[in-house]
Amino acid sequence: TYVLHLLVIFLVVALPEKRYATWWEALRDWLAHLSFTHPWFAFSSLYTPLNGALWTLGVEVQFYLLFPLVARAFRRMPLMTYLGLGAVAFLFRHYAMHSAHTSMLLNQLPAFLDVYLNGFVAAMVYARLERRGHDDGLQRVFMTAVLLAGVMGLAALVGRQVGMRSMQELLNGQLSMRYMQSLFTALVMLGACLGLGGVRIFLGNRLTFWLAAISYQVFLWHQMIALQMKKRGFPPSVNPDPHMVGERAWQIGYTLAALALTLLIATAVTYLIERPISARARKLT
Repeated sequence: TYVLHLLVIFLVVALPEKRYATWWEALRDWLAHLSFTHPWFAFSSLYTPLNGALWTLGVEVQFYLLFPLVARAFRRMPLMTYLGLGAVAFLFRHYAMHSAHTSMLLNQLPAFLDVYLNGFVAAMVYARLERRGHDDGLQRVFMTAVLLAGVMGLAALVGRQVGMRSMQELLNGQLSMRYMQSLFTALVMLGACLGLGGVRIFLGNRLTFWLAAISYQVFLWHQMIALQMKKRGFPPSVNPDPHMVGERAWQIGYTLAALALTLLIATAVTYLIERPISARARKLT
């Protein structure tokens, strides 16, 4: 479905809008995306006609290649591995913040190593608490407090980011807050999994199961749907740039329409294409 997504955007958006000056520009963009090296090049990350939001898949696939080595090192020397890769990430982000190429360095794998390591730590903590094998009411109360602390931390980071105005300030803000954002997210996940039962019921039901099932397709499609709606003037607005001048009625209608269309397309692709292909692949293996 990743290739399907690229193909749809290529045929429906990039070619009709003549976004590529030559066939070579189109070919190299495709090669970068198919090899998941597209975050490395400006033409396939900052200026790609395909979908700028896909950089995260490149970073994730690159990390998957390192995952066996990092996991083995973390299992044998958790503290040394955490501190070592964490230092690499902090130093890389510091360099990116003071570089003339911040926008290119912002979303490269070294800038996320400590984010992944926080995931390792969260998984280790969860596994150890689960192995204890008994339902401790006091522990569940404590983990619910951990959940609330994580939510409050994330809210504080969002509030800080909202106050930033210039593009350089926004980029540096993302770099400076990335570690804490991943830490607070890990606390939220641990608290949700190990907290009071009401929290788990709220987060684990048919609605959230559906959202989880379609989440990958939501990620793939949301940005291009929103961009095409704005470009094509749907819904219509009074001002040419309603998102910049505070045309509130348009903003609310646009947001709801983009969300609804994204959920509709994501559901259709998930259940009509992704799930059948996955089921057939499992039968073949």
